[in-house]
Amino acid sequence: MLTGYVYISVIMKQTVKNTLLSKVNAPYGTYASAGVLAVQIQVPSLDSDYIGQVSSFFSEIPVEDQLAFAHQHGISEAALKKAATAFVELSGVDAPLAA
Repeated sequence: MLTGYVYISVIMKQTVKNTLLSKVNAPYGTYASAGVLAVQIQVPSLDSDYIGQVSSFFSEIPVEDQLAFAHQHGISEAALKKAATAFVELSGVDAPLAA
């Protein structure tokens, strides 16, 4: 059984993840699960079926939520910033984390 603090922490992480996934997937015909998104944001590619979700992640999701999502998926802040910079260079879309 989870203690109160741990339970609240788990629920908050799940809520942030669900909200984030809803926002990045909403405009697109394909659905990126949390695992797929975690892989796609690490190596952005314009040829990916999920480039729209990657774009939404880097340009529309608050930086603190990007960092929390990355942490939950074992992606370091440095690696996420490097990926955001690569995404900006590929797409020309602004990404606050790359700044």
